[in-house]
Amino acid sequence: MKERTSELLNANKLLKSEISEREQMQTEKIEQLTKYLTLEAELSRSNQFIADIIKNMPDVFFAIDKNWQITYINRAGEITFAKSHAELAGKIITELAWVTDTVLNHFYEVLTEKKSVSFEFLSKELEDKWLEVRAYPMEGGLTCYLRDITSRKITEYELARLDRLYLVGQLASGLAHEIRNPLTVVRGYLQLLGSKSVFGDQKSTFELMISELDRANAIITEFLSLAQIKQADLKTINLNEILNNLYPLLSADAINQNKQIHLLLSEIPDLQLNCKEISQMVLNLVRNGLESMDEGRSITIRSFREDNMAALEIIDQGCGIPQENLNKLGTPFFTTKNYGTGLGLATSYRIAESHNAKIRVLSNSTGTSFCILFQIPEQGQDASKSVAGLHSFSA
Repeated sequence: MKERTSELLNANKLLKSEISEREQMQTEKIEQLTKYLTLEAELSRSNQFIADIIKNMPDVFFAIDKNWQITYINRAGEITFAKSHAELAGKIITELAWVTDTVLNHFYEVLTEKKSVSFEFLSKELEDKWLEVRAYPMEGGLTCYLRDITSRKITEYELARLDRLYLVGQLASGLAHEIRNPLTVVRGYLQLLGSKSVFGDQKSTFELMISELDRANAIITEFLSLAQIKQADLKTINLNEILNNLYPLLSADAINQNKQIHLLLSEIPDLQLNCKEISQMVLNLVRNGLESMDEGRSITIRSFREDNMAALEIIDQGCGIPQENLNKLGTPFFTTKNYGTGLGLATSYRIAESHNAKIRVLSNSTGTSFCILFQIPEQGQDASKSVAGLHSFSA
């Protein structure tokens, strides 16, 4: 019995050891399974997080397969293309209006050569937006990001225009005085010779030469105005006061051309303006409008308040500006007139910029509207100063 008892005790020890080992193995398996499930849950959360980011990102994201069918598109894509995911999923990419031959060629390059591409293009179908496209290969197709870079393109254009103005300013400041001095001498001698009786029969010729010299001097003066980079001397004044003072001169120009000027002034607050520069800008814009119109037509000059802005609008009844030329307005030496220099409008844009004003241009075959929007000073936001009310004049 002792031997049997000893055997049973040993067997019991072995059994306990085996049970302990099995329990330990089971515990380890449970721990491994728990870790796996935890990792799987974390991976699922991470995937869901990424999916949420892609779904709600501000840039358009979509995927297409080798058959050019859309397999996924995010919310920004639905908004941009004005269609739901259900309407776009399964569609062939060529069915989208903005997909041009250039876009397709780049996508084909990604699918065939398995390399990433990046390019920009102007989409007429998406309201003339500039889009930056980045396409990446993936197994069974490609993924694509679209970003609206219209504002960046506008900024780049404005910076390029400012660079051109700066170069013109440097050229103007360097050459203007060197050219003006000999012109003054020549003009003086022409006046002296023209006053002599011996040249009496050639008086008209001398007057013509002097007028051409004056015209050259006027161009140089406009040139110099572009070179001004100092801050304008601004004073508190009402825009309506400037327009009222200019009206007799503008009406005289209109009468001489058998045309009309209408002045419509609404109540607006005082602004920080340089009277001389604003007068020059108005004269440039009105005279451009007069030159674009046939006899019997009219120009309307309006002042009014638009939200927190004071607006000056000059509307002519001319032939209009071609749409392809609207983006070139304000560029020095760009003109559609036979004898224009292209400096008057460039000067007007420079004056508006020095006043932190914006110029809005609308044009069609029946005429053109230049609207200059000035920021109203904070003290003028709540109450407008007393100014002349609504007036209407006709020359």
